[in-house]
Amino acid sequence: MKNTFGLFGMALLAVVLCVSFTSCSKDGDEINPGEGGSPNLIAGTFSVSSNKKVQFTKGNLYWDGSAYHFETNQTDYPELWNASHVGHFYWTSLNDYQSGYTDLVPFAQRYACTNFSHILSYTFFCGEDSPLTVDGISGCFALSQSEWHYLIYARTNATKLCKYGVTVGGKVNCLIIAPDGFSGGLKSSYTLYEVNSLGLVCLPAAGTRDSWGISGAENWGGYWSSTPFVEGGAYALYFDSDYVYVYEGDNFDRSFGLPVRLVRLAQ
Repeated sequence: MKNTFGLFGMALLAVVLCVSFTSCSKDGDEINPGEGGSPNLIAGTFSVSSNKKVQFTKGNLYWDGSAYHFETNQTDYPELWNASHVGHFYWTSLNDYQSGYTDLVPFAQRYACTNFSHILSYTFFCGEDSPLTVDGISGCFALSQSEWHYLIYARTNATKLCKYGVTVGGKVNCLIIAPDGFSGGLKSSYTLYEVNSLGLVCLPAAGTRDSWGISGAENWGGYWSSTPFVEGGAYALYFDSDYVYVYEGDNFDRSFGLPVRLVRLAQ
């Protein structure tokens, strides 16, 4: 596992083998993901349990200092520590390890300065039972650990519907997730136009943000789930050029600054 996790946790040694195929494509510039529907939603539905389907939002979540928004493109995320908006979040509003930590509801919090003790209280609840409205899309929430697990491992043809290490619009090591019933096969490289027009979810390898800066970008990606873990940890989706994991026995420290990609129930 990469030494990025040395201070905060280790990944499970589990590998999802995502099969590579060839598909038809066309060249072009990026477009809004939700062709034929909302411009803030990816077209297509994704099974996250045997009886639940969701739609993914069009981009990673960010905080501009007063409100939450979605990034313009699927591959966008703040690449500088002092960017004008923040796209990496704490999982919880507390950063110490204390008795009763596992009883806390899952919040995510932006990094506000270089000192953990001076963090501002811009928080949001990640879970489905307290959803957000963002850029006109109501009912937005983060997937639970079991829902990420079902999406990546357990739905019909799951291993054919995801691919790690993909280059999208010049960004390397993205994770591509195809909607239910997708039959075109997945490639190693796409334009933004292609992923959007095919209804594919693209999660960029945005790395992590901490008090020293942003690290690991374009090497690995970790996306929070809404599920807590014991002793200050929380479950997350992880991927890099070689693997995709959904943590089941280990976790990220909650003070990690990780991206969030929200979903809503399919309508």
